[in-house]
Amino acid sequence: MRPIGTVFSGLAERADAPQQPTGAPDAPGRVRLVDEPWVHEALQDLDRFRVIWLVVWFDRNHGFKPLVTPPRTPKQRRGVFATRSPYRPNPIGLSAVELVERRGLEIVIRGHDLLDGTPVLDIKPYIAYADARPDAGNGWLDDVDDALGTLGYAVFWNERAAAQATWIHAQLGLDLRRHATRELSMGPDPHPYRRIQRKEGYRQLAIRDWRVRFEHSGATVFVTELRSGYRDGVLNGVEPDAADPRVLELHRRFRGTHFP
Repeated sequence: MRPIGTVFSGLAERADAPQQPTGAPDAPGRVRLVDEPWVHEALQDLDRFRVIWLVVWFDRNHGFKPLVTPPRTPKQRRGVFATRSPYRPNPIGLSAVELVERRGLEIVIRGHDLLDGTPVLDIKPYIAYADARPDAGNGWLDDVDDALGTLGYAVFWNERAAAQATWIHAQLGLDLRRHATRELSMGPDPHPYRRIQRKEGYRQLAIRDWRVRFEHSGATVFVTELRSGYRDGVLNGVEPDAADPRVLELHRRFRGTHFP
C-alpha cells in the first residue's frame, strides 16, 4: 500500500482529537491528494456524495494489545476487535466525514477526528442504504450507557477554573475546557488511558502539560482549578528540563500573580 493523500487539520496532537468524528461535527480539515494523472479520473463523481469514508494509516501509533480498556469503560478490558482503539495489529483507521467541496486535488471536509499529517490510503462514498444500519445495536456500549446514563457525568467549572481555561486558550489556542469536559463526562475515576489520578484531597486529569483538578459528587464533576504540569523546581529554574524555554516561560506567567 502507499498513501494517496494527506490530511491537513487543526488537530496537532492526540489530545486535540475527539473520540469519534461526531464528537467534533464542525471540525474543518482538508485532504490533499497526490498529483498524479490517474487521481483526477478517480475523483470523478465524488462531489455528488455528502459523506465519504476516509481510510487512513495511524502513522504515529506503534504496537497494540489484544485487550484494551476503552475510555468509556470503567476499568474493564475488551478485545481490541470489539473497540475503536487506534492501536491495532495494522494501524488502519476508518472515518466517516462530511464532504464540503472539492477543489481540484483537494477535498474540503468537516466533522473529523484525524490528526494533521495523517496519510490517507483510500476514499469511498458513504451510501445511506448500505452503510446505515439502525438495527445494528451498540454491543457492550449499551451496558455502559445503562450504567452511566446516556449523558454520562455532568461537568461544571467554577469561575476561577473557567478564567484560567480562557487564558490558556487565548495564549496557546488549546481549548482545555472542551477537552477536559469531554473526558470527565465519561467518568472521574482513574483510568489507564485517560490520565486521571486520585491525589490526597483531590483528583486530577492530565492533558498535555496541564493538570485539571476536580471534585465529584454522584454523577456531577466540579472542575476547581488548572495547574501547570511542570514541577516548581523546573519553573523556578532550579531543576533542568528539556522543554522549550518559550513553553516554560508561558507556564511561569500562568503561575504568576493572576493564576497562582
